[in-house]
Amino acid sequence: MKRNLNSLYDLLRADGSIVINKNLIFAIGNNESIIYCELLSKYSYFNIREELTEDGFFFNTVDDLYLSTGLNEKPQRSSIKKLKEIELIDYKVMGMPPKRYFKITDDADTILELLEKGKKCREELEQKLLLATRKSKLRLLGGNKTSAKEEMIVPIRSVNNTKLNNTKLNNTKERYIELSFEDYSYIQIFKEAFTNRFDKLHKSVTVNNLMLVKQWCKDLANEEIGYDVFKEIVEEYLDELETDTKGNILYFMSISMRMLGVEPPTIAI
Repeated sequence: MKRNLNSLYDLLRADGSIVINKNLIFAIGNNESIIYCELLSKYSYFNIREELTEDGFFFNTVDDLYLSTGLNEKPQRSSIKKLKEIELIDYKVMGMPPKRYFKITDDADTILELLEKGKKCREELEQKLLLATRKSKLRLLGGNKTSAKEEMIVPIRSVNNTKLNNTKLNNTKERYIELSFEDYSYIQIFKEAFTNRFDKLHKSVTVNNLMLVKQWCKDLANEEIGYDVFKEIVEEYLDELETDTKGNILYFMSISMRMLGVEPPTIAI
């Protein structure tokens, strides 16, 4: 029997829900976001009923907030203190018997700054988690004992083109060191990492393979793979190798889909 998950979502959303902005959580903390959003909801409740004080305060007891959020007095107290310090709310105790009164600060600029801060924190964390996942995948790749037959596994599509196959360019060698284009910074990063790891220069490649590598670099740039992320992944990959057998950039490119999420290009030869 097919389940209607939308009805479950609607059921949970319809009764007893707290709407919390994810970016706000990363800006001020989980408990603080829960308390703030619930107080904002209560402010709206009292405002609609015109039950705010003349200066915009409304009361809310520890028990009321506990029943609404599941947070007891201690986390309430620390969260309310922080929310007041960052000027999202005002708070005071008034009346006999004493009651807690809150006021939501009407400062959209502060909220926007916090949301932008939280968004940036989320994106940075996402990159770190993605990098950690890729590093874990690298450790599963093996590659310490590689036979000569496994070297240089590059995805190439064969095309019967006599004129192209007979051209002298197919046998021309070029070193990456001659590349100085900004678009190919990934090559320079890989070359330096290779040299640092194996204490020698990366070997030359044919013109056709060089075209393949250039296209790959463009694809990396289009996918917005950051240079820092790329460098860490390359260094982690090379560190896992006992020899330079799989250290060739063409082999690394051939398995880039598993580590970088970028499918290696094909080239007609």
